[in-house]
Amino acid sequence: MTAYMVVILDCTDPAWVADYRANVPGLIEKAGGKYMALSRAPIQLEGDGDVPQTVAIVSYPSVEAAQAFFASEEYRPYAEARKRGAVTTIYLVDEVPPA
Repeated sequence: MTAYMVVILDCTDPAWVADYRANVPGLIEKAGGKYMALSRAPIQLEGDGDVPQTVAIVSYPSVEAAQAFFASEEYRPYAEARKRGAVTTIYLVDEVPPA
């Protein structure tokens, strides 16, 4: 069943961004992932927390495919660069099966 990776990101040092944008979308696609949404101006409808700079949603064919991408050796250097230059929260959620 489809799984969605929800990425909430605030960039603190943009040095990593160009390399990440140039390479990670191809790795996501190779893992069966597809960007469903990417907003650099998310609108907060509810809640007291700060609005993040970026929210992205990426679909994968399964939870296992998303986890494999996230743990992959190919993605690791980009993840490490992102961690050094951003405050990120990432969720992985299952698709709700039809009723």
